[in-house]
Amino acid sequence: MSGPKCYRYTVDRAHLQRQLEAERQRREVQQLQQAIAQAHTEWARLTQMLTDLRQRYPGETIPLSASEGISLYAGTLN
Repeated sequence: MSGPKCYRYTVDRAHLQRQLEAERQRREVQQLQQAIAQAHTEWARLTQMLTDLRQRYPGETIPLSASEGISLYAGTLN
């Protein structure tokens, strides 16, 4: 029997770099999709809260600052 065989492997750095970049982009896309889904959920909750407030206090406005407000009657940002 002969001794252990040694194998020599080479790494294609450009190929490895492309694989790593593709994986990074996949993770980033997944994170962004999750953030978008969360924003949609929060926006739907906010819309429902504004609808509830509009029904409870018709024609009222909630001031956000000296120059802005949310018109609960119209349901839009002013």
